[in-house]
Amino acid sequence: MTFKKFFGLGIILAIILVVAKIVFVSVFNWDLLFTHVLFWLIVGVASVALARRLGTINIFEALVIAGLWLFFELIGDFFLTSQIADQGCRIFIDINFLLGYLL
Repeated sequence: MTFKKFFGLGIILAIILVVAKIVFVSVFNWDLLFTHVLFWLIVGVASVALARRLGTINIFEALVIAGLWLFFELIGDFFLTSQIADQGCRIFIDINFLLGYLL
């Protein structure tokens, strides 16, 4: 794993998840269970697919990557998703939205 791969894939993941969150919150009916499940599937598939591109890593590297990618995503959500989505910063109160961070 190189720093170029780490930061490049982390930024790509943050962009994918920010776009997915904006689409799911603004376009689809966010109150439906099907929308939540589909959102969680997309988050999980994108995270696993990009993490697999890093190659073989040990547990310490995996924990550091997960923590820093979570930080990238929180920054992206705060500056982009909360500004563009219809709900603003109230979106962070929704438990279904926050469960996406666990994936």
